[in-house]
Amino acid sequence: MNIEFIDIQNFRKLKKCRIDISKNETVFVGANNSGKTTAMDALIKFLKKNKFSTRDFTLSNWLEINKIGELWLKETDLSIQNLKIEIWEEHLPSIDIWLNVKKNEVHYVNNLIPTLDWDGGFLGVRLRLEPNNIEELFKEFKSTFENSKTIVGNNKDLNLWPNHLWHFLDHKGNLNTFFSIKTHLLNPLLIHTPQKISKYSIPIDSDVFKGLIKVDIINAQRGFSNENSENNGDSNIKNLSNQLKRYYENHLNPSDNPTEHDIDALNAIISAKKIFDDDINKSFNPSLTELEDLNYPGFSNPKIKLESKLDTVDSLNHNSSVRYELSELNNELSLPEKYN
Repeated sequence: MNIEFIDIQNFRKLKKCRIDISKNETVFVGANNSGKTTAMDALIKFLKKNKFSTRDFTLSNWLEINKIGELWLKETDLSIQNLKIEIWEEHLPSIDIWLNVKKNEVHYVNNLIPTLDWDGGFLGVRLRLEPNNIEELFKEFKSTFENSKTIVGNNKDLNLWPNHLWHFLDHKGNLNTFFSIKTHLLNPLLIHTPQKISKYSIPIDSDVFKGLIKVDIINAQRGFSNENSENNGDSNIKNLSNQLKRYYENHLNPSDNPTEHDIDALNAIISAKKIFDDDINKSFNPSLTELEDLNYPGFSNPKIKLESKLDTVDSLNHNSSVRYELSELNNELSLPEKYN
């Protein structure tokens, strides 16, 4: 048995890509940023890690997915909402894996046989990242969006999460809460033509490639961040985000040696800190009052007060402080450094 070829669709920059697999070894050769790492990452994500990010979708597809969210928000009649998988299919990351199986190897793939008259040869499986329950996703997104807009009211300067469907799914792992990999069998008679999954297709629950395909990686030593690196902490090679943060901290930090050009920024930080401190103390006041009633913290019972710390350097201390903007997309859909 061997993998005949792999079709990758809607995964990062690979909108549609077929990879023929040699029986012995297959080498990807191409220019920088041509998709070699993306192809490997697709195998890792679908066959090993199973945890996805909104950036694993082809970036331009989010424009279409957000239109689905806009239709959900616009239509008030629940009975005519389009909650079918068909409107998502063209935009979902997927990978088709085609196996060439000999007759004496059928026992390894008995859960992949599509029909009773199959007698060896090609077997195709599509692994697709798709919503677990579209109705639940719709209700949660619509409820959250409308609640935020109610709070904002007429305050046009206040922009609360979520702005659109991508914004909602990008927050706190919502994508992996509402989406998961579903396994669909493909028709071997249509191996050479693009296939659509039937609306009557029932996904397979089991991990169909467990024990058949193993994916391991040896990370390249390079100066840019690798999204699938197991541990980047021991490397002496710093990505652009770290280098810019260090330069800012040593030479540009307005908190150390402020100039007249830094006054506006410092005033904004002080103002934001005061507002945030007032808010967290108000939010925690009932709990802190209960602690005081229990005679905590004790001796002379000093008043408990919470205080935040806002630092300009901390604002650059995250993996996506450097982003790549694509002119045809809006800024919110730009790519963080580690994905390029």
